[in-house]
Amino acid sequence: GLHAGLVRMVLRGSKMGYGLLSVDLAALLAERDVLRREAAIDDPDLRTRVEIVRARNGADDSRADRGRVFQIREESRRLQRELGVRDRKKIENIENIENRKNRKNRKNRDTDDIEMTGALVALAYPDRVALAREQSRGRFILRNGRGARVSDASVLADCAALAIADTDGAPTESRVYLGAPIDRATITELFASQIIREDRVTFDNVTGRVNAVTRQRLG
Repeated sequence: GLHAGLVRMVLRGSKMGYGLLSVDLAALLAERDVLRREAAIDDPDLRTRVEIVRARNGADDSRADRGRVFQIREESRRLQRELGVRDRKKIENIENIENRKNRKNRKNRDTDDIEMTGALVALAYPDRVALAREQSRGRFILRNGRGARVSDASVLADCAALAIADTDGAPTESRVYLGAPIDRATITELFASQIIREDRVTFDNVTGRVNAVTRQRLG
């Protein structure tokens, strides 16, 4: 069965109106990566996996393991039945997917809900929420103080924050295998009760001024 974090993600995701995205992610994260190794190295973005699994011709994508695409689809359907997940968003998107794919210079992704991937991953792995390090592209710091990095070739390298699902487990700075963007406002919303406010007041002997700084951190 699913581990506790994925169950939590599906239950809360369903309440948020993203039940089908939740079970798609649960199915993806419960199995081996749907991307072939050579494609996965520079693309840890979970949204890529969701797009492939959902696309009608996704099993024919050269980046993907064909058998695993079908396996993940079947697991997603099983979870939908078992957990009673219903959501109109994916149904509407699947019906329109061919029209969307034919648009020239498409900038938006195939599904309206897919940008919630990071928020849902954060629900499953709250200890793996990470903020970008200042002036250090592709490097992040997790809420536990450990470092993480993504390939320079990945679009995730430019993100302000990530929700990370899998890494290589290195103790100091781990390589991100699977993750998705999440914005700071969403982090604040999801973990409001865990945000610690710190007020610091210092005296500058040179200028004779009192400086007050308020910081917020995710405990």
